[in-house]
Amino acid sequence: MSVTLLSLENIKKLNNSPFILKAGVSDLAVIQGVEPSYNFVTSEGNSIARFWVRDVAKHGFCIALEHNSPTMHIKPNCKNEISVRPVIPLSAIPHSTILQTMRHLQDGDEKWSIVQFGHYPQTIVEDETLIENLNMMRSRLAMHEGEYQKGKFGSYAFGPLGEYSQHEVFEVDGERYVCVTANKRLYGHRIWKRNKSSFKVKEGQEYWLKVEPIEWILDTKNEKAIALKGLIGGMTFDSSETYDGVFEKTLLSQYLNKHFYPEMLQYQEEDYNIHSLTEFKEAIVGSFSEERLQQYQDNRLNFYLALLKFAKDVSEANSYEGTLKEDIVIYAKDVVKRMTQDEKITPQRAIQKIKAEIYDEKIQISHWQASGLRQLKQNEKE
Repeated sequence: MSVTLLSLENIKKLNNSPFILKAGVSDLAVIQGVEPSYNFVTSEGNSIARFWVRDVAKHGFCIALEHNSPTMHIKPNCKNEISVRPVIPLSAIPHSTILQTMRHLQDGDEKWSIVQFGHYPQTIVEDETLIENLNMMRSRLAMHEGEYQKGKFGSYAFGPLGEYSQHEVFEVDGERYVCVTANKRLYGHRIWKRNKSSFKVKEGQEYWLKVEPIEWILDTKNEKAIALKGLIGGMTFDSSETYDGVFEKTLLSQYLNKHFYPEMLQYQEEDYNIHSLTEFKEAIVGSFSEERLQQYQDNRLNFYLALLKFAKDVSEANSYEGTLKEDIVIYAKDVVKRMTQDEKITPQRAIQKIKAEIYDEKIQISHWQASGLRQLKQNEKE
C-alpha cells in the first residue's frame, strides 16, 4: 500500500472534472501556510486552494493545480503555500466502510461518491469553554499532574519537512483535539471561507483543532480514493533543487507513508467482531442502510455484488478458523441465489427477509429450549 498524489493522467481520465480541481482545504492546512482562495469555493461553500500533483514540469520543477488558475511550477525545495492532497488505493478502504459511510455530492451535472476513512486534525475549535478545558489539560501534562500522561491518546507529526514534530492528542468527552501554532509565514493573517462563513487566523497564534474523519472521493476509473480537500500545508516537496518525476523518492512521499498514513489509522476501529453466522446476518442488516438500499433500487446486481464483497471483507478481516469463513460466504451466495430467482424481491425486501431469518432463528432456539424443558418435566412426573 502506497500513499501518493494525483497525477495529470488521473485527472485526464476523469475528464478534467472541475469537481476534482476545486479542492477545498482544511483549517490545519491554512494554519500551516496554505493560501486559500476567498472568491472561489467548492459546492459546499469552502475556499479552494492549490494542491500538488506528482508530475514533473520542465527544468525539474514541481506542479501545483487550482481550478480557474494557471498551473504553477515550483522548485521542490522552495517554501510554498501549496496543500497536500493524499491519494490512496481504493482497495485500502474496507468495503464495509464504504457501505456504512458513503454520501453523495452534486456539483453541476456531476455526482460523486464520498466516504470516510481514517482520522486527522482538520477544523479549528471555537467553543471558548472547550478551549479553556484543553489548555488546562495541556498545562497539567506539562507539569506531569493528573492522568494526562504523554502519548496517552496518540499524536500527529507535521510541520516543515525535516523539521516536523509530534503534536499531542487530548481527549474530551470522546472527541480528540491537537494544538497547533499558526505558521509565521502567513504575512500577518489568513482569511478563507468554510461552509460559506468567513474565518481568520493570525500568524504565531495557537489554535486547537478537532480530529475528524477524513473524507475521500471514490475514483473508480483510476481505482483510487482522493482526499476531498487538502489536508496538510507548509511542507516543501523535497530537499533537492530539481525533481526527477519519481515521487516515491521525495521527502513528501516518505512523510505520507511513514507518518501520515499510520497516524490517520490510529483510531480506525476494527470493522467487525463476528463469531457466528447469526452475528454476520445482523452485520448485514446494520451495514445496508435504507439510503444505501435505495441507491441499489435501480440496479439489483450492484446490491448482490456488494453483498458478496461484504462477506469476503468480513471473512478476511477476522482471520476465521474452522468453517465460519465458509459459512459466511456460502450464506451470502445463497441469499443472492434466492433473490435472483424472484425478480419481485428488491434489496429492501432482501434485508427484511434476512431480519426475519434472524428473528426466526432465535425463536426456534427459544422453542427448542422450551420443548426440552417440558420433556424434562414430563420425565420427572413419570
